[in-house]
Amino acid sequence: MVCMKGIESLKKLFFLILIIWFASLVPVSADSTTEKPVETIILQLKWFHQFQFAGYYAAIEKKYYADAGLKVILKEGRPGVNYSDEVISKNADYGIEMPILLLERHQGKPVVVLAAIFQHSPEIMLSRKDSGITSPHDLIGKKIMLRPHGNIESRAMFYNEGIPVEKLNIINHSWNISDLIDKNVDAFSGYITDRPFMLQEREVPYNIIRPLTYGVDFYGDCLFTTQKEIDKHPQRVKAFLDASIKGWNYAMNHPVEIVNLILKQYSTRLSKEALLFEADAMQELLQPKFIEIGHINPGRWKHIADTFVKLKMLSPAYSLEGFLYDPTPVSDYDKAIKIVWILVGVVLLIILSAIILFLFNRKLANQVSDRTAHLSLEIKERKQTEAALQESEKKYRQLFMNAPAGIYEIDFEKIRFTSVNDIMCKYSGYSEKEFLSMNPMDLLTEDSKNLYIERLEKMSAGEKLSDTVEYNVMTKDGQEVCVLLSNDYIYKNGKLTGARVVAHNITDRKKAEEEKIKAQKIAGEHKKLALVGQIAGKMAHDFNNILGIIMGNAELSFLDCKDKETKKTLKLIFEQTIRGKNLTKNLVAFAKDQEPKQEFFRINEKIDLVLSLLKKDLEGIELIKEDKPGVPELLADPGMIEHALVNIIQNSIHAISLSEHPRIMIKTYCLDDNICFEIEDNGCGIVQEHLEKIYEPSFTLKGSKDVSGAYKSGIKGTGYGMSNVKKYIELHKGTLAVKSEFGSGTKFIISLPVIKKELTRKEKTELQEQKINFDKYILLVEDEQAISGVQYRILSQKPCNHRVDIANNGQVAIDLFKRNKYDLVSLDYILPGEINGMDVYHHIRETNKTIPILFISGNIEFLESLKELKQKDNNIDHLSKPCQNKDYVNGINGLFKETTRPSRDH
Repeated sequence: MVCMKGIESLKKLFFLILIIWFASLVPVSADSTTEKPVETIILQLKWFHQFQFAGYYAAIEKKYYADAGLKVILKEGRPGVNYSDEVISKNADYGIEMPILLLERHQGKPVVVLAAIFQHSPEIMLSRKDSGITSPHDLIGKKIMLRPHGNIESRAMFYNEGIPVEKLNIINHSWNISDLIDKNVDAFSGYITDRPFMLQEREVPYNIIRPLTYGVDFYGDCLFTTQKEIDKHPQRVKAFLDASIKGWNYAMNHPVEIVNLILKQYSTRLSKEALLFEADAMQELLQPKFIEIGHINPGRWKHIADTFVKLKMLSPAYSLEGFLYDPTPVSDYDKAIKIVWILVGVVLLIILSAIILFLFNRKLANQVSDRTAHLSLEIKERKQTEAALQESEKKYRQLFMNAPAGIYEIDFEKIRFTSVNDIMCKYSGYSEKEFLSMNPMDLLTEDSKNLYIERLEKMSAGEKLSDTVEYNVMTKDGQEVCVLLSNDYIYKNGKLTGARVVAHNITDRKKAEEEKIKAQKIAGEHKKLALVGQIAGKMAHDFNNILGIIMGNAELSFLDCKDKETKKTLKLIFEQTIRGKNLTKNLVAFAKDQEPKQEFFRINEKIDLVLSLLKKDLEGIELIKEDKPGVPELLADPGMIEHALVNIIQNSIHAISLSEHPRIMIKTYCLDDNICFEIEDNGCGIVQEHLEKIYEPSFTLKGSKDVSGAYKSGIKGTGYGMSNVKKYIELHKGTLAVKSEFGSGTKFIISLPVIKKELTRKEKTELQEQKINFDKYILLVEDEQAISGVQYRILSQKPCNHRVDIANNGQVAIDLFKRNKYDLVSLDYILPGEINGMDVYHHIRETNKTIPILFISGNIEFLESLKELKQKDNNIDHLSKPCQNKDYVNGINGLFKETTRPSRDH
């Protein structure tokens, strides 16, 4: 009985404690439900009433502000107003301004950005279509209407394009579009949301120059307030921001309704069509389908700040701390209240537990022994399960972080990354913290952004797409990386909500594929050239027979002829048949990939020869020839260079066939140890898309391929002329460039290296300063006398002072090597007769495995084959013809080992 009374007393005590606890909560609960007084705040708009501020109209109309206990008064903007000063001076509580707020913050103004409403700046430059102004460079020296201290995006665009502000004629903004229409100015800064419509209404065609196109991607309109407002009214700031964002979401989903609201309650300054145009343009600026309205990315603000630093508008020691609003600060008071209630809860739980334990102590005492074994087993199993779970999670994290590919998870609803591994961070160059704070769109290039948006729209519409996709990602240091993504999509209640993604960096693979395509293209060209070689080989024999008959008869007639004029004609026939024979020889050499036969000659004399040969074709054409003094002799194959000149000049003659005043200009000059000659005409020119194809075998724009009517009828082309020219120039280690514009003419610029007949004084001095080997015995194997003469002089004179034997064919080289002990062999690959350079090499290696051998050749395939041979034989090297004299000496010196046998007196 006493026990029962005790239990009843404890029950009463238990309920009494509960009543006291709930009673303590009543004031807080009642306080929270007390209706708050309506607070009036002023929002300073950036301009006159228009759709640019649609979200705020919607928040008022739909009572989002009223529900938050706010009455919002909208204050129209106007030209000449500093909107941050309006807020700081308490003429308004909140305002709207561009990223120039960052500069004002660092000037001491306590402004804080609450939200970036426009994800992209609406700023553009407009010009009339008939002005021809389409790029920033076209604005140099032109009249440009900008705000005195504004239009930062346009100024950043000029900086990115390397255009000094001093080169621009900037005048203060009048805000009147008529200044552009009436041609008072050449370019006019404005918003893409309204100014283009004004020009369309007045039927004025226009061009748009957008800073975004030139790498300047700033935020547009930003909602801001002061630090004092945030400190004094934190709840009001958050309520105002949340209601504003809610209003913007409604406005962008119901543009027609908001347009009608503006016309009815705010302003009829703009027509309904103009407001709808503005609403449509703002969809691209806000991107509400893909980015949360108001989203702020600290990384983009850092990019904006770095741009200001480049423009010398901001100190490099800037800080973003305190500039961007944090919607979730926890006050000291809230922390204290939270701790108090946790302590109260803990105390109550302890008291309740004590009461329960006391009430049921006797009953539980009898059951403890029975339950102990069962509980012990249950605890053991639970611990084992928890341990297994922890181990499983640990293994998953290890796999996730150490996988050989990038892995991340993405939430499509919040448009946020939720997790990422180290490899993905390595791909992007961002830390894990930086990566998780980014909007996925910020990682992608412009093309990949469009693809991402397109795929997301299709998947949201229920369309099934491939799980794999390639995107181009911009790394932190500005590099472009190609990644292959494999997606495991996540659905909730049939709705696409996210994905787990495995990413592989395939940049190297893509480059390899591009190189493979390029190699296949080159192989195709080689195949075409091989076919040309077969045809040329068959034709050459018959053509040479014909030339032989003409040459023989012309020579006999010349010897028997007594008439001077006739003898002159016969001599010309004889000389031209020799030239025809040489051209045939060059054609076969080209087709068979033979090396050029080099000798020294004057390029001016060769040009004069070609012009005399084409004298009849040049009739009626103005010929301008400029020869700069001091052009040295050229070491090259005269036949190949002549053939190249004939082809280019003949093409110029064809190109000017329909010109009213046909003109060909030829220049020769010396530039940086290169002999250059230019051939320029004022003919039909070449379409840009065909410039890369003119060197392809069988490609021609003449005859049946002349769809534009640029050439006189009857002019035909084989398509092999420029292919031959390119090959001839490359065989001589030269360069060939072309500049052309359709309808304005073409210029070919050829540059060939200067090979001097001996070392210059400067080269000798440089070689003497090096530790070169001298007084050696060298076998020089070279069949071309012009080249062997130069090499002999270089090697035998100071500072080398080598003893040199010359062999002009393979058999002589072998005989000389048998009789003498040489220190090095300089060996040409192409030699006359049956024994070539490789035959000489193998003969040398039969008796001497270590003597250094320097191969000299212009045959590309042979030089490629030497790479494999060099892995087996460390005592060989190679140089490509033609080579500079200093390179030749260095090549020989590099082959000599540090310890060589003592020099001998020869």
